[in-house]
Amino acid sequence: MMSKKRYCLAMVCLVGVFCVSIKAQPLAQYTFNDGTPRDITGNGFDGILLSNVTPAKIVDDPERGKVLQINQSGMQANGPFDITTSFTLSCWFKIDIPRTGRHFFGGPWWFRTDDQAGSDHVWIEVRYPEGNFLNKVDTTLGGVYPDGQLDGQWHHYIFILPEDGAFQMYFDGVLAPFRDADPVRAHDFGGSVGPLFFGTQNESFGNAFQGYMDDIRVFNYAIGEADILGLMVEGLGPEFARKPDPSSEASDVLRDVILGWKPGEFADKHDVYFGTVFDDVNDADTTSPLLVSPGQDANTYDPGRLEFGQT
Repeated sequence: MMSKKRYCLAMVCLVGVFCVSIKAQPLAQYTFNDGTPRDITGNGFDGILLSNVTPAKIVDDPERGKVLQINQSGMQANGPFDITTSFTLSCWFKIDIPRTGRHFFGGPWWFRTDDQAGSDHVWIEVRYPEGNFLNKVDTTLGGVYPDGQLDGQWHHYIFILPEDGAFQMYFDGVLAPFRDADPVRAHDFGGSVGPLFFGTQNESFGNAFQGYMDDIRVFNYAIGEADILGLMVEGLGPEFARKPDPSSEASDVLRDVILGWKPGEFADKHDVYFGTVFDDVNDADTTSPLLVSPGQDANTYDPGRLEFGQT
C-alpha cells in the first residue's frame, strides 16, 4: 500500500554535524541518482544530455555519487517553465578547467564565469533578460576565500531574483558581494520560460563548461533565507550526513519504509530525530522526545508503520 507520505528526518553525527530537510518546492530537480537526467519532482521536465565532441554523461563522483559531467556539452530541459517575475536556480558545481564566459545556466538568463581586469575567473557575471548585463558577483566573498570557485572543489550556487528585482547570489550558503552597487532589475519572463540550459549557454554547446553539476533545482519563486542551508545539506562534504533515502520531500513512500542516509565520514555514532513538524525536528536537542534513536551505529532507522497524509 502506498501513501502520499513525506517525512522530516534529522541526523546528527556526534561530531556535531546536522542534516536538515528543506521546505522549498522546486518546479524541476535533477539529482542523477538513478543514472538519468530525470526530473524527480514528477513535473515532467526531464533533461536532455547534449552531445558535442565529448558528450555530457552521468558519472560516479567520490563525494556526491552520481553527477552530471558536462564535457563542454551540457544539458537541456525544454519546459515550458511557469516563471514570471521571480525565480531561484540552485546547483552544486565543480570546475575542472577555469575559463571566462563559461555558463552555469543559459537560456533567458546567463550566469557565467568572468574575470576582472585579469585572468582570475573567481567572478560570476549575471545577465538577464536576453544577455543584458546586470552585475558581477565575487566568489572569493570579498577576499575571505582567495581561490573562490577555482579551488577544484564542489561549491554550491544559488541565484535568486525576487519580485522586487533585487537580485541575490549565495556561494556556499553565504551572500556573495557584488562588484558594483546592489543591482535591481524587475522583469516579467512571460510565464512560459524554456528551454533552459545547464552547463552551457545554448543547444549548440556555446561557452560550455568542462566540469560537473549535481542536485540542480529550478523554482518559480524566490526562496526564503531559511531555505538557503536546506538547499545545501544533501552534500556539503564527506564529513556531513547526507543523501537521505527516501530523498528530501519524497512522496509515494511505502508506509513501512526503512529510512536511511549516507553517514558522515568521521561520524562514529548518529543521533536520529523524527517527527511531523519541520521546525520541531530541526530545533530538537538531546532532551527532546523527538530523539528516537540516540548514539546508534547503523545509518538506517525503522520508524514503524507511517500514517497517511503526514509530512
